[in-house]
Amino acid sequence: MSLYDLFQTIYGNFNQSRGRFILTLSGITLGVSLLVLVGCFLESADVSFTQTHQEAIEANLITVVHDLVPTKDMKRTSKPLEQYDASAVERSPHFHNALIGYERRMITTAFYQGKSKNVSFNGISFDAPRLYSLKLQAGRFFSAEDFAQNRRVCIIGNEVWRDLGGETKSLLHEVITVQQTPFRIVGILKPKLYMGKTSDLTLWDRRIVIPVSSFRAHIRPSTAIDILFVRVQADQHLSSTMGFLKTTLERLMLTRHYHVANFRLLNPDEGDDEMGNLMGTVIRILFVGIASLALLVGRNQYHEHHAHHSHGKNT
Repeated sequence: MSLYDLFQTIYGNFNQSRGRFILTLSGITLGVSLLVLVGCFLESADVSFTQTHQEAIEANLITVVHDLVPTKDMKRTSKPLEQYDASAVERSPHFHNALIGYERRMITTAFYQGKSKNVSFNGISFDAPRLYSLKLQAGRFFSAEDFAQNRRVCIIGNEVWRDLGGETKSLLHEVITVQQTPFRIVGILKPKLYMGKTSDLTLWDRRIVIPVSSFRAHIRPSTAIDILFVRVQADQHLSSTMGFLKTTLERLMLTRHYHVANFRLLNPDEGDDEMGNLMGTVIRILFVGIASLALLVGRNQYHEHHAHHSHGKNT
């Protein structure tokens, strides 16, 4: 058969079943387009979930907390966790791109016009809004003057505002009492995403924060701190770098504390990797399932067209 005869045959078959041919071609095209579109969407969803998951559990945040002196080191010289530890971390070349902060913290009760609420009461460092990615619903963050003058001002979490103010009252510039000390409210935080235990009082929605200098001046006069935070830059290689940075930070702290481990390092993503991996797996299974369905639709359309053409030829 010549090339001309071949094209004539193809053209004749097309004229005999033009509608089914167009339907088949449309089905295959639609299936492939859907496959590409869904693939792009699920890939974006995977990246978005990873970022949201890391933000919620603060996976790029290493926390150093005070711990008891080990029994074997009871007779050795030791010193408490203090603000100068934060300065040492800031000077380390391994953490030159990290955000460093520290806190004084206590669980207590806040009072406002006959209402009370159990809260986490924190003295925070100046860079806290950037360190914790905090956003305000109303009011302002602390100023340099608030820290320098040890002002009795505070910022309250969103749940604290709702429970004490009833959502109908802004509470800005109102006075709230904590530890028998009055503090004027200058800011209210937006709700902050979290994953984990909902009963935890340390969630930002359940906090009242004041400048750490004010905490030192009015609540507990000491350079000691309860928590040191190191937030590293988050990227796709975060999980592989956190182990190295934790080891580096631990060695630095041991050197400063005379090799007495009266502190402990925490990483909020520990125990949450399983959830992250599970969600990633679900997204990939969904992608494979939709891709297979799209290809199956195209395949069935092709075989229906082929069977119809063969039947017409035999008759």
